[in-house]
Amino acid sequence: MLKNVIHNKLLPVLLLFAVLPVLLLGGYGYFSLSSTLREHNVAQQENRVTLTGERMDVFLQGVHSDLFYLRDSSAMSLYLSALKLGDENSQALMLKNLQTSLLDFSDKKGIYHQIRFIDKAGKELVSIERSTDASRIVEDGKLQNRKGSFYFDDAIGLAKDGLFVSSLDLNQEKGKVELPIRPAIRYATPVFAENNELKGLVILNVSAANLLKLISGQDNANESMMFIDKGGFYYYHPDENKAWGGKNDLNSGSNFYKDYPELINGIENNISLASFEAGGHFISVQPVMVGNGHQKLGTLVSMSNARSVYAKSNYFALVALGLLALTIVLAVVFAKRLSNTVSSVSSKE
Repeated sequence: MLKNVIHNKLLPVLLLFAVLPVLLLGGYGYFSLSSTLREHNVAQQENRVTLTGERMDVFLQGVHSDLFYLRDSSAMSLYLSALKLGDENSQALMLKNLQTSLLDFSDKKGIYHQIRFIDKAGKELVSIERSTDASRIVEDGKLQNRKGSFYFDDAIGLAKDGLFVSSLDLNQEKGKVELPIRPAIRYATPVFAENNELKGLVILNVSAANLLKLISGQDNANESMMFIDKGGFYYYHPDENKAWGGKNDLNSGSNFYKDYPELINGIENNISLASFEAGGHFISVQPVMVGNGHQKLGTLVSMSNARSVYAKSNYFALVALGLLALTIVLAVVFAKRLSNTVSSVSSKE
């Protein structure tokens, strides 16, 4: 009887002093480790999307510089001077010189699948096309009138030094997506004569495959990177079958917001680097801006599985629970032995 009384009074005290420290230390360790893992993962994701975004920005800033270089080139100036003189032979000679200059530039750069000079009526005067590793001058008979195309109509009304940048899409010829596909971004600026008379446009079609290569290879076992447009359609996805799902591209319907509808609010209107946790994922987003930072080309999205990130803290929790169970068992055993000892001593007295 005395043994049971001692045991019943001793056990709660031992449990309190043995279990409470384990609970406090285990709980603190779990939440501390979870927080550290989360912060480390977010920092890694932010670094990755920021670095990729900066590389893309450098690439596109180079296009901006190339466009204005061609507009102000000596070959363009000589052609404009020939136009002013009104001599057809000089114009033809200087136009040929401009063709050669743009051809050399295309070969040197290797990132433009079209370089064009279009007059103010929409007629292509010079068109350089590049495929694989070779550039060529488009024959006069194959030059087209681009009046009515969205990029011509939007760019021809720009003021001097104005810059037009299109969205990223798949290049089309005669209203159909070109195959094999060629992702493109069009940069254009107007060309003015010395008297500020509009003469036409210089247009660069950037081979955006080079831009998208900056994103590919960023994935790992726990993290995926994607590049989406403002409507959620994929410019780039690790699964290439999901890319270009918009109706003006391949029209597959594949869309980030369809795949992850719970993430729309966190991404759709974002204009700066941000990270958050939702839908069992850690997400970091980085807008990619063009047009001197005034136009959003798309959004880089880095995603990792929260369960994978928290795997170490979950393992820690299991270990802590095991220690807690062991502590309880030891406390019960110790209380039983101590009560037996106390009871035995009391009986002898």
